[in-house]
Amino acid sequence: MGSLELADRPVRRVHAHLELKCVQKIVRNTIECAEENVSEASWNSHVHKYVLDTALEPFGGIVSHWDVTRAPITKSCLPRHSSGLVLEGKMVDFCICLGGRETTRAVQKRLKLAPETPFINHTNYQPLLYRPIAVRIETKTPNGSDDEVAKTQLSVWVTGHFARLRSLSSTSNDTIAVGMTLPLLTVRGGEWSLWFARDTGDGIDLIETISVGNTNSILGCYKVLSMLRHLAEWAKSRLYPWMEKHILLDDIIHAAGPT
Repeated sequence: MGSLELADRPVRRVHAHLELKCVQKIVRNTIECAEENVSEASWNSHVHKYVLDTALEPFGGIVSHWDVTRAPITKSCLPRHSSGLVLEGKMVDFCICLGGRETTRAVQKRLKLAPETPFINHTNYQPLLYRPIAVRIETKTPNGSDDEVAKTQLSVWVTGHFARLRSLSSTSNDTIAVGMTLPLLTVRGGEWSLWFARDTGDGIDLIETISVGNTNSILGCYKVLSMLRHLAEWAKSRLYPWMEKHILLDDIIHAAGPT
């Protein structure tokens, strides 16, 4: 075993101890929020924000999370009902996004090709202008509205997102499906569940998979943190390279020369 690895052990123990302290606080807050029957906003600020902070802290801003409860879908990306009416722009609660200087520069270069819509996502909310959304999160209280409401909110949000991706893609053809399945999360109280959304070109398939864990226990909390970190790694290693090729048009922009 190398000396560097041995020297790193105390540092890792300190990090693990600090993370355990965060996890214990999350568990206490989860139990308290459930017992006090608090509002969705209180769940978000007292529990879910700390879960996301703890999960994404190792990524140093390359992957970050944002409260998007006041982030409207732009009109051009709002989906339409089969009757032809534009659906109401349902909000979700949090988004996990790609960030960092390299991503920001690449997004800004791409958006110079679309000056009439200077935002990478389907919302012009300031923090999300240049941060591509990777994961959408809809939260509910344990006794809140039923799962169909959460599903509807996620459906409207992700349909708008797929519409924006199609408009920015290398084909710019609204009838061609986006070739990337996107992860979604629902949270009811402390219980986190994983979903996936697949673009079909004329709609979306929303697929529920598993309940990941509940932050009312230390084991459940670590399961949720692990899942969130896997999704963050996926955003870095799979989503961003796909976006470079199909959305950011990296090859085309480089071939055109410096801007």
